[in-house]
Amino acid sequence: MRAAQAETETGEGREDTLSSQAYALIEEMIVDGAASPGHLLSEQALSQSLGIGRTPVREALQRLAANGLVRIVPRRGYYVSELDVREFFSMLDLRRELERYVATRVAARVTPPQAAALRDLGGRLREAAARGDGRGVLRLDREFKSLLVELAANRFVRHAIEPLHALSRQFYFVHVEQTDREIGNAHADLLDAIADGDVERAAAASDIVMDNLHRFARDVIERIMQSSYTAR
Repeated sequence: MRAAQAETETGEGREDTLSSQAYALIEEMIVDGAASPGHLLSEQALSQSLGIGRTPVREALQRLAANGLVRIVPRRGYYVSELDVREFFSMLDLRRELERYVATRVAARVTPPQAAALRDLGGRLREAAARGDGRGVLRLDREFKSLLVELAANRFVRHAIEPLHALSRQFYFVHVEQTDREIGNAHADLLDAIADGDVERAAAASDIVMDNLHRFARDVIERIMQSSYTAR
């Protein structure tokens, strides 16, 4: 009985791991533009290209849909969601409050091993941003945000903030023309403040990150409007 239960749990754990891998890989395709807004995502094609079974791929697509990166069209399939620049600001307003909560909560309880991991991530993020490594920044962004949410140890925050992180990554990497070092360094400063256990500095650094993202979004809108005006 126990052996069968252990085998089942191992199988379920493996499926969960494959689903998480599929999620990360498909999200990266969406974020880096390989699958642009409106693109049809085929379960079978993704399963073959990623080398992952259709069940984990389907679970990943459903999670991406829950996070707003994919929309499900009945009887037709999964499509990469369109981006609404104006809605991005409303999302950032909510994300600002959640990010400050996560930053201060983790800073107040961070342990030395956790602090070392955060500083390491911050250092690698600075290096990736400095050399213009967009894909490296993307992967580090996902890694450190996932770690911070895990360290916050609040499942309600995880459910609330994960979709906002996914949408922010899509917006940033779809619109960025070259890696924004200021945003990368602001995130690294945040990780350092949290690692130091400085709650007030972590709150301020979190707000600076969000200020930079607001600035980036405003620049994107201005660029879109200028491009539209020039095309007339």
